[in-house]
Amino acid sequence: MTKRIPLMVLIILFLIFIAGCSKTTVKNKNDQNNDFLIQNEIMNSNMKTDDNIRKKIADSDYTPENPLVILNPYEVSPLTAVVGFKTLEPVEIILTIPGDVEEDTLTFKFPEDTKHYIPVFGLYPGRKNQIKIQTLSNGSLISTNTIEIQTDGLPVELENAVTVTDSSDTSYGGLTLVSGGFYRNLYAFDSLGNIRWYLNTETDAHGYFPMENGRFMLISGYSMIETETRDYARYIYDMDLLGRLHKVYDIPTGIHHEIIEKNKNGNLLMLGNSLDGHVEDTILEVNRSTGEILKELNLESLIFDTKYNDRYDWAHMNSISYDRSENTLIVSARDLSSLIKIDWATDEILWILSDPQIWKETAYIDHVLNLEGSSFWHYEQHAAFELEEDLDSDPETLDLMLFDNRVIRNETMQITIKEDSGRSSVTQYAINENNGTVKQVKRFPNSSAFITSNFEYFSDRDLLIAYHGSLKETPESPINTMWGEIYEYNYSSGELVHSFKLKYGFYRAHKLSPNLLDLVVPIERPSK
Repeated sequence: MTKRIPLMVLIILFLIFIAGCSKTTVKNKNDQNNDFLIQNEIMNSNMKTDDNIRKKIADSDYTPENPLVILNPYEVSPLTAVVGFKTLEPVEIILTIPGDVEEDTLTFKFPEDTKHYIPVFGLYPGRKNQIKIQTLSNGSLISTNTIEIQTDGLPVELENAVTVTDSSDTSYGGLTLVSGGFYRNLYAFDSLGNIRWYLNTETDAHGYFPMENGRFMLISGYSMIETETRDYARYIYDMDLLGRLHKVYDIPTGIHHEIIEKNKNGNLLMLGNSLDGHVEDTILEVNRSTGEILKELNLESLIFDTKYNDRYDWAHMNSISYDRSENTLIVSARDLSSLIKIDWATDEILWILSDPQIWKETAYIDHVLNLEGSSFWHYEQHAAFELEEDLDSDPETLDLMLFDNRVIRNETMQITIKEDSGRSSVTQYAINENNGTVKQVKRFPNSSAFITSNFEYFSDRDLLIAYHGSLKETPESPINTMWGEIYEYNYSSGELVHSFKLKYGFYRAHKLSPNLLDLVVPIERPSK
């Protein structure tokens, strides 16, 4: 006689089956706990290393002439070191890491002290680096000492990763940090294309987001959440250039594309997923101290009843620009080829910057800014940010730049790109919010980057950098064959003064302005 299976058991088995069929998979609680245990152990190990180095400096007789030298002290940043010693009297320290050319020499100054924990950043790989340490008292030079630090060669993947393709007599120097794409470890190179820093910690496809305290948020490449379209990381690491891990944030539904801070050391704004039939559709505010999610705004609660919402990744938000004085956001929704300004207090849509064809026959057409002049629209843009500088000399306008990838892959949009087809561009807009108008001020067109990419503008150097992160031989070429190109322009004249080709395509790149004073501070103990 066959036994009947109880109804409750059948229901449970059915629910398990349905869960197993779902394409969104979140790790179970035991796995999450194990991840946190491992990450906490790394933080504890970093703290112990920090304490041991400082104790060794305090308790030993290391001097500027015979210092303590520890290469890669935190084991994930091979081209960094810590130099330590004591002096009888408080002295200032000037640290110099010579470059192969003057523009690539790095110099840092540290305030007066008698116990000196000196972080070293920007060593060359595979050579004996001659580091110069000078001591000063009341501005007068006391001593100059040269320290030799031997480094290992690069990982084979980073050999010949960067090539200088064009260089004028003008060079802006400095290091450029690259993150995301298909090479999942951060690295930085100088004006000659030499790798001067890299991190042995795997990121997701986006990677690195600089903070004002000199550290950065890193989207982890581990413990991923599987969905219909791609995997999403759930952990964010608060790290510094020495590779020290300061804090871990857990976002259970995953993060992507953007992390910024509302104020220095303030709450974090980031892009996440609802996992409610859609991904890349939410904006989160996270408490910087506790990691608690304070607010979650699903873009579909603002924009609905359109033909676009049927797609799984219908919005594909990829950047946030935050105005601290207004408490407003400008969000880039790539797959809508639109920027959307939102009042973060009321969740009201203030305006939309987009080709009006995208919004015709919807309830949102009245929010679309009117284009003035002979400008033309952007498509599937990245990295849209409001600028502090008044570049058009009009205090009535909001100055904004974005990276116009200038492609249309959203099959729901019946748009043909005619102007400047086949070229991507950093584009500058001036927006008059009172009049609801926008005009294009400048474009810096160059090679076609079909996804990713960003820009940076430096008013003090009259420098505009276009980071073209994703080039392919043909549109049909596999995505993992893409490479990157970087163009440095004189902003005023538009002259191209420096360019690079990168072996690996990337998500974003950034000019580094490291402040090593931030690295002197011990790792903060978590509050109990």
